Amino acid sequence: MLYICTNLLYSINITYQAITSNDSKSTERIRIESFIAYFSTPFLIIINNCAPFYLYLIVSSKFRQDVKKFITCCHLGPVVQEQNNYPMNAKRTTITNRTL
Repeated sequence: MLYICTNLLYSINITYQAITSNDSKSTERIRIESFIAYFSTPFLIIINNCAPFYLYLIVSSKFRQDVKKFITCCHLGPVVQEQNNYPMNAKRTTITNRTL
């Protein structure tokens, strides 16, 4: 539904611009149309592209778990563990990469 609404509003805006392109317009009308087009067109395009992520995040628990794993994996980086079970104060360092 969100995809249809954003594409419909964008299509209406483009259609209006195409229909009224040959009309004589006052400077005030041109400014109003430019103002509306300047703010609405990029906003509708951005919503159209990023809305699926937020919709899946709200609706799907599996997607939320995957996103959480991805963020924690990327944020924390590799795990470094030091082991002191060797004689004479020798230390052994193990580096493990986290995977999804």
